[in-house]
Order: sequence, then C-alpha cells, then structure tokens
Amino acid sequence: MLFEVADLEEASPATVSRLGVVYVTPADLGWLPYVRSWLPDGIPESVPEALRHRVMQLFESSFQDGINFQRKELLEPVRTVDLQLAASLCSLLQSFMER
Repeated sequence: MLFEVADLEEASPATVSRLGVVYVTPADLGWLPYVRSWLPDGIPESVPEALRHRVMQLFESSFQDGINFQRKELLEPVRTVDLQLAASLCSLLQSFMER
C-alpha cells in the first residue's frame, strides 16, 4: 500500500519504523522526475521523436528559470508548488498535442 501525506506531524516513531515510512518533501524531489515520467506516455505517438526530445530540452533549460521569475517578479495570490506547475504545464501541452 502507498499512502501520500502532507507531513508526518501525527505519526509516532513506532508507526514510522514499523511501517517503513519514507517521507520525501516536494522540494527534495523536484519537478524533473514528474516531467521525465510524463514525457513517454503524455505526448501522443504521432508526435515525432525530435519534438519529444525538444520538449524535454525546453523543460530542462527554461522551466526552472520561469518558476524563479514567477516567484521573484510576479504576484502569486495562491501559493503554488513547483511540481504542480510542472504537472499543469504537462497537461496543457498534452491537450494541445492531442488536437
């Protein structure tokens, strides 16, 4: 079984040790593993491999700069998590490519 929790505030040391709980914060994981796992299945097979490769290059070269700009220069009424921004962008790209 896999449980996804926001934190371990209510977990006792016994619970953590007996269940083998591993807690990874979103900041430690980052957004890149999500994009790498989305890319093979998220883009339709009709899209050429060169374009798939270019999408990954753009994520690696520009996405973090965009996040940094957003955090520093723009007003964010509802605070977002980098991983959620990556997931949203992947969903948008996928919807554009499926048409």
